Amino acid sequence: MNNLQTAIFIAVLTLTTFGNTASASSGFTTDAVATYEVEENGLTKITHDITLTNLTSQLHAKTYKLYLHNLDPKTVRIFEEDKVHNLNVHKYKDYSEIEIIFSDAVVGLGKSRNFKITYYENDTAKKAGEIWEIQIPKLKHENDFASYSLYLSIPHTLGEEAYLNPTETDKILTEDKYIYFFEKEKLTRNSISAAFGSFQLYNFDISYYLENPTNRAGVFKVAIPPDTNLQRVYYDVIDPAPSEIEIDIDGNWIAKYHLSPRERVNIKTKGNVRIFSEPQKHQILTEEQIATYTSPTTFWQSDSNLIARASSGLNTPREIFEYVVETLSYDYKRVRPDAERFGAIKALENPGSAICMEFTDLFIALARSKGIPAREINGYAYTENPHLEPLSLVADILHSWPEYWDYEDETWKAVDPTWASTSGRDAYYDKLDMKHFTFAIHGASDTLPLPAGSYKMGGNPKKDVHVNFGSMEPSYNQNINISASLPSRLSLIDRKVPVVVSNEKGGSLYGLVVDVFFDSKKVHSEYVEMLPPYSSATFDISLSKSFFNSNTPDEIKIVASDEETIVYTNKNLSSLLNTLILSAILFMFLVISMLKFHKPNKDRVKNAKETIKEKLNIFFKK
Repeated sequence: MNNLQTAIFIAVLTLTTFGNTASASSGFTTDAVATYEVEENGLTKITHDITLTNLTSQLHAKTYKLYLHNLDPKTVRIFEEDKVHNLNVHKYKDYSEIEIIFSDAVVGLGKSRNFKITYYENDTAKKAGEIWEIQIPKLKHENDFASYSLYLSIPHTLGEEAYLNPTETDKILTEDKYIYFFEKEKLTRNSISAAFGSFQLYNFDISYYLENPTNRAGVFKVAIPPDTNLQRVYYDVIDPAPSEIEIDIDGNWIAKYHLSPRERVNIKTKGNVRIFSEPQKHQILTEEQIATYTSPTTFWQSDSNLIARASSGLNTPREIFEYVVETLSYDYKRVRPDAERFGAIKALENPGSAICMEFTDLFIALARSKGIPAREINGYAYTENPHLEPLSLVADILHSWPEYWDYEDETWKAVDPTWASTSGRDAYYDKLDMKHFTFAIHGASDTLPLPAGSYKMGGNPKKDVHVNFGSMEPSYNQNINISASLPSRLSLIDRKVPVVVSNEKGGSLYGLVVDVFFDSKKVHSEYVEMLPPYSSATFDISLSKSFFNSNTPDEIKIVASDEETIVYTNKNLSSLLNTLILSAILFMFLVISMLKFHKPNKDRVKNAKETIKEKLNIFFKK
């Protein structure tokens, strides 16, 4: 092989796009524009618009090879004006090779050849549950290209943008497409990872085991997956049903069970959860909550000198996030159900032996040391990581990630430094993906309540947490029950009617307005901010204080959403009873007065008083 052939051969091997392994030839410059056009069914048309420019008059390119790693191109075409070139496609185990044999030569210093390679493939866009996920590999050996840019076209029918990393250089919105433009420097650091859709839907089947080991009856609790600002939970089954579900300071749903001495119970829960890409609600932290979420704990030692030194140059949540990602390294060998929890200080002392607990604990401790409210989320995270996926099939390996309070947006922001460390530093900060399902929130305590998967019994516990992509959108129908009744005891002046509004479905109710009408006239509205499933809200309705019930309505109607109940006051009967009571009192007063003035026999007076008293007691009992 002569020198000319050798130079051409090197240029041909190195003029590739993604995944090339050699440096570019000095005989040519390569300028490329890649376009990814995702269609409604997920099929993606990819176009590489390539310009080769000669840097010498001694060389010209005879062939061009494009290597595609882990892609299977279909319907490959080559276009260069009216020219026809030979095309060969070779498929190997881990990659495909597209070879172009040019039919003519472009010779001369500064002369260029512009051509396009197009093909279709099915791996760029994939449907995962309710979400379309887009993955484009990062640009390797960027020095092989004098310029490189990329367009990503997404039809509106795939849904709204849920997240996109890295951030696009420019964005164009057309009538039916989102078009994202990325410059070369955006593509060399990370792959493009994006998702489109409003929410992700998962089905879950979770078991809990409770035991009362004592000889006395007691109340025992489990934390079931709650609603958060990023998820909405709907339960088809909670069996047996809890006596009540209360909400703690962190927003956990705590299901209460009354167990007899030595009683055991297996609680089965089934349902679905929607994971949103954007926070669904906002709130205001009280001074008490701010103090709670910035205080040191056993594992979040925010008051230690070591943590103070580590956080000295960190002032924002992003800076803390980047510090944790850069400082700690994930240790797959420690991933097991009984892994020791190091805490923030030990994590800093052993930076090469971290798992999700250490990434989370260190972030929270650093944030709290800077006065930034932070807390921990325990839950399930869908992963295709080959190191974790097999283990999660047989054991309840949960994931943890931190949240920090964003004062400007007035909401909790979730981040995942663990996944950023293992799959891309820029990801998992600006917007968390929809693969994180919250089981329990730790803020006031760094260990309680225990998340799902922790309530086990026996020496050989089985897998209790099963989560899969949901196949259809749930109905989320409301089922409200309203109960109200007049008090059984008579009152001469004031009566209160207790009202109980119960949520008898498996989804929580928000912003529930309960209206009270007296004879079709609205007299009161009760606002219930949030009512979890299997829970109740109670309040009293005050009736007339007039003795003869002149202001008492004939009926009370209570309306909540599409449900209503009517209570009849029996106003006339009540007025008659009040009249009889008054008459009896006057009669008794009259008899006593007559007896007092006429001074009859003491025995007869005594007998008369006892007779009147006995009859009045019988009357009031009736």
